[in-house]
Amino acid sequence: MKPVIDELLANAKSMYDKIIRLRYNDIRVDQIVAVGNEWSDRLANEGAKGKITMSINIPYLGWRTGSSTEIGDNVAIYDYTEYDSWYGKILNKYPYSHNTVLPMADIYIYQYKPKPKVGKANVSDTHCFYDCLKYLYADKLVMGLTAIEFKKYFRIKLNDGVHIKHIPKIEKQLNMRIDIIGDHLYTSTSKAEKGIKLLLKDGHYSVVPNKMPHPKEWSKKERTPISFMRSQKIGDECMICYDGEKTFEMTTKKFWNEYRKKGLSKYIFLKQKVENKNMEDLQVAHFQFTKHAYALKEATDGRINMFKTGLPKSTADNLLYKLTKNLNIDFEPVQQDEAEFIEGCYNGGVIKRFANSGDVFEKLHKYDYCSKYPSIMTSPATFPVKRGEFKIVSDELKNKKYLPKGIYRCKVIGSSKLFVFNSKNYYTNHELNEAMNRFNLKLEFIEDGKPNMLEYTADKCVSMRSIFGEYIKLVFPLKQQGLEYAKAILTVPWGSVCQKNRIKKIFKMGKKKNLNLPEDEYLEIIKTVSENYISVETEKKDKLYIGIYPRLLPFLTAFCRIDIYELLQNKIDHVKLILTDGFLVDHDTYFDKIQKQNAKLGQLVYEGYYKNFEFKQVNSSYKDIEFVKY
Repeated sequence: MKPVIDELLANAKSMYDKIIRLRYNDIRVDQIVAVGNEWSDRLANEGAKGKITMSINIPYLGWRTGSSTEIGDNVAIYDYTEYDSWYGKILNKYPYSHNTVLPMADIYIYQYKPKPKVGKANVSDTHCFYDCLKYLYADKLVMGLTAIEFKKYFRIKLNDGVHIKHIPKIEKQLNMRIDIIGDHLYTSTSKAEKGIKLLLKDGHYSVVPNKMPHPKEWSKKERTPISFMRSQKIGDECMICYDGEKTFEMTTKKFWNEYRKKGLSKYIFLKQKVENKNMEDLQVAHFQFTKHAYALKEATDGRINMFKTGLPKSTADNLLYKLTKNLNIDFEPVQQDEAEFIEGCYNGGVIKRFANSGDVFEKLHKYDYCSKYPSIMTSPATFPVKRGEFKIVSDELKNKKYLPKGIYRCKVIGSSKLFVFNSKNYYTNHELNEAMNRFNLKLEFIEDGKPNMLEYTADKCVSMRSIFGEYIKLVFPLKQQGLEYAKAILTVPWGSVCQKNRIKKIFKMGKKKNLNLPEDEYLEIIKTVSENYISVETEKKDKLYIGIYPRLLPFLTAFCRIDIYELLQNKIDHVKLILTDGFLVDHDTYFDKIQKQNAKLGQLVYEGYYKNFEFKQVNSSYKDIEFVKY
C-alpha cells in the first residue's frame, strides 16, 4: 500500500527541515497504526528528531486527530470512544474497532533542522554580543575595552562570534548573570545580582526586553448573547444568528470581524453545539445560556455577570482578576530556559489501570474527590511566582532525606505500581521526596555539566490560597447548588493562569502546499480537518505562556498525585483503575460513603458501583456498562 506523499513547504527560516504528509486510502485502523510506528522507528534509527501526528477519517464521524508524539515513540491515534460524548448513540449502529476500514488517513512528519553552530554569526557584525553588554552598561565601554579589545581579552578571534563556551568566563570576569535562549540555551548558575537575557538566532545575539503580561479586561456593559450557525444553503456565505428576539443574517466576513473584537463587541457569541443545525436548536442554545447566566447573576448579586464577561473561561479570568488585582503579587514572566523545566516536569494526574483487557468484575465501586484541584488551591501549599535559580546539585544535597523546593533533572530508579514515573526525568521536590521516603526508590541526578536543579526559595513563592482562596470560596457553593456553568467557572482558573501561547491557523492545501510558519514558533500539531484543509497549531518559542502563573502547573498536579499515593498505597491490590482524582476498587468498605451533594470541598465521594464491569482495550469508554448510583 503506497501513500500519496506531499511535502508541505515551511518558511525557510523556520526550525523545521521538512514537513511531510503521507496520505493513505482504504486502510484499516491497525494497519495505519503499524505504518505510523514503522515510520517512527525508521526515522529514529536514522537519527532524525521531530514529531509525528496521525489524522484519521472515521466513518460517520469525520476527521479526528491524535496527540503528537516524538519520533521514536509509538504513535497516538484518536480513539473516539474516549472523547466523543455522543459515542453511545452510534456505537450499536456503527461499530468501531482496530478492523474498521478508514476511507482516508494522514500521517504528518515534521523534522527539526540540525542546530546551527553555536556562536558562529551569519551576519557581518560579529560584535553583536559586545553591543548587547553595552545595553546593560548604558552604552559605556565594557570593562573599559572596545569591542576589538574585548575579544582579544577573552581570546576570541576577531571575525568569530562569541561561543557559548566563552560565557562562564565572561560572567565571572564581569560578575553578572548571562542567560541565552533561542537556537541554543545557556542557563546561568551565577549568583550575581546584575544579569541580562540574550536571544541567539542564526549566530546573532540580541537583548530580550523584560515585559510583564497584564490580565485582560472585558466589557463594562451588558452585551447581547447570540447563538449562530452557518447557512445551509449551497453557495451562501453567511451566518444565521439569533439574539433572543429575532433571527438575522450576517456575512461571514462581518461575523468574524465582530467575533474577533471579543470584549469590545456588542455581542456574546455562544459556542453551544447546534446539533441538528435548525432554528429550534439556535433558540434552545440562546435560552439555555440566558437562563443560567441570569441564575448566576442573581445568586451572586451581580458579582458574576456573564452578560458582561461572556462564556465561562472569560468569566473566570475576569473574576479572578477582580479578586486578586490589589494583592500586589510581584510575579515574573517565565523565560525559555525555565519553561523547559516546567514543561518537562508537568506529568498530569495518576492514570493507571491494574487489570487486563477481558477481565470481568461483578462489582467495581467508584470513588471521586469533590473538586480536588480547587481544594488544593485553597490550601497553604506554595508555588513559585518568580524565576528560580539554576544550580548543580551538590554532593551534600544528594544525601539529604528531603530536597528543597524546586524542579530537578533526575532519574528515579526502582519499581512501583503507584508512583508516576516521568520519561523526561523532570520532577518536583515533592515527588522526589515521596519517591525516596514513601516508595523507597533511588534517585540518580542527571550530571552532564548543565544545571540539574531549579530552586525556588521561600521569597519566590506564595501560598495557593492567597491567590485562589476567595475565588473558590465564592464559586464552590454555587457548584454545590447545581447552578449551570458554576463547575466550569470553578475549574477554569488553574488552566487559565497556566495557559500556553498557542496559535491556530487553517491552510488550504492547493498545488503549492505552503505553510508559512514564523521562525519563532514551535509546530505543536498538524490536523486534517477536511480533504483539502489542514489545521496547524504553533506555540511561541520565546513566550510559551500567556497565563500569569504557569509555575503553578507542575506543583498543583504533583500535590494531587501525592494525595492519591497517600490514600491508596496500602489498598493498591484492590484498586483496578485510577483516573487523576477518581478510582475504581473491588471492595467498598475501605472508605466512608459520602454522597456528592453532601460533600465538602476536597472530600472523597462515593458515586456508586458498576455491575459486571469488563475491561476493554486501553482508552475505551465504559458508558455502556450498567452503573448503580449511590
